[in-house]
Amino acid sequence: MKDPVALQFTETAQEMARRILTQVREEEGSRADKLAIRIFAAPGCSCSVSYGMALDEPSADDTVLELDGFKVIYAEYLDSLLEEAVVDYIDDGLSEGFLIRSPQQGAGGCGCGHHHHE
Repeated sequence: MKDPVALQFTETAQEMARRILTQVREEEGSRADKLAIRIFAAPGCSCSVSYGMALDEPSADDTVLELDGFKVIYAEYLDSLLEEAVVDYIDDGLSEGFLIRSPQQGAGGCGCGHHHHE
């Protein structure tokens, strides 16, 4: 496992991640102790990447970021995309979920109207 890039979770995102993992531990017991939050990416529209998050078990070649109360994992090939990215949790009354903002997405965007969050 490699050292993580400078990926950051806001306090709100950390709190929600801990809450989700606590709920899963209560429902699934000790099996959940092996779980971490996996960040993955897929091609978005022609000029972007869409990120997602899921609970998963780490593999030997994952990058692991240990935060207060939980682990974040992702495949090594995402290092450059996640460099200096910030994960936040948004609940604005209309939508709710994790939002990953990456400077690697480009400042101007492409105008397709898609948002890059889970």
